[in-house]
Amino acid sequence: MGGILNTVRRGGVYHFRRAVPVGLRVRLARSELTCSLHTHQAGEARVLSRCLYLRSEELFAVLENASMLSDEDIAALVKDFYTTILAQDDNRRLMADMPDRFRKE
Repeated sequence: MGGILNTVRRGGVYHFRRAVPVGLRVRLARSELTCSLHTHQAGEARVLSRCLYLRSEELFAVLENASMLSDEDIAALVKDFYTTILAQDDNRRLMADMPDRFRKE
């Protein structure tokens, strides 16, 4: 399997990394979005990374089109972005523990 875009592997665990567009760096007070994907599996990392990439696109679009957001609003949007990976991880763990007969096909 080839490399996974916007993803690096550290100590066997995959991490998402995405540069913040130059024009938004001051508003976000960061130059990069990073977080652990909490997985050693390349397939899972690929899916989670795609999800976070799309969520980061949404975050950037909101920030580019809403110049009147307060610092608190921006902080809440960033927090929501990082909450995405936690929710994905929780869902994955719940599904892994569920008996096969209850899983959707």
